[in-house]
Amino acid sequence: MEDKRQVVPGLEDNRDVTTTLGVQKAKGGLGKVMGGLGSLLVLVGFVGSNLPLIVGGIVVAVVGAVLGNHAQKVGQAAISQRLVPGALHQVFEAVEYPAAQDLTRAQIAEGSPGLPRFDSLYTNDVVSASYQGLPVWLAGLKLCEMALYRDPETEMEKEEEREIFLGLWFACDLGKEIGCDCTITPKGVLGRLTGSRNALGSEVFARKFQVQTDRPDWAERLLTQPVQEAMLSLLSMGKTYLRLRPDGKLTLAVSMGKPMFYLGKGSVQAESIQRRFVEELRGPTRLVDALRRSLP
Repeated sequence: MEDKRQVVPGLEDNRDVTTTLGVQKAKGGLGKVMGGLGSLLVLVGFVGSNLPLIVGGIVVAVVGAVLGNHAQKVGQAAISQRLVPGALHQVFEAVEYPAAQDLTRAQIAEGSPGLPRFDSLYTNDVVSASYQGLPVWLAGLKLCEMALYRDPETEMEKEEEREIFLGLWFACDLGKEIGCDCTITPKGVLGRLTGSRNALGSEVFARKFQVQTDRPDWAERLLTQPVQEAMLSLLSMGKTYLRLRPDGKLTLAVSMGKPMFYLGKGSVQAESIQRRFVEELRGPTRLVDALRRSLP
């Protein structure tokens, strides 16, 4: 069988990506400086009733915003085209990126791992692949709710979209039926303090997660020590939600507070960024490995 890891463009040498990201990060920083300077000029212009200064400040701020947005788009495009494929091929096989089909609201709702109620959803970086022969779907997911707020200028109530989840969505067919329907969600502060008499798993696991299942006996068999450790390790990425259905389909969502495959404020070194992506991708696969070992 052909090893697809050997044919990924740009997998071995990404020095030009590092250069691109460095340049775009510098441009983004300049855009922020120009935005701040423009705002300051507008403020001084208003105080001194200086119309030319106000106009000049607005122009500087707009140019800064355009420069910053363009730099972010160029940098993110370099990541998506050069670094993400390499990271995916280090973890999965038969990678299709971006996938031909986008995720639908019905797919998200079908295997919902106890996510908050949402009014709208947005996906990006949808991936179709396989992991050790198992079909896998992966995507960046953003969920929003509509919230009312009072406009201070008009004193009228208006609706606005409010982000309630931003992170990773992962689904895998484990290929075996299991004896229960199990949903695992993060506990709130009060839940972590009070605990639960009927909690499943170790004391540490029970403080972090709430387990809901129709068959506690089966769920306890599935929640082996390696499975619990894999779930707890995912908390380093963000709040973690899991759903295991009787047909063996696993759905996992991690609220990372940032888009999947995002540059962020860290290093612009291509190798470092790609290693971070690989480690984030291995979080869900470690859970898959642990669950497969726990299945009869």
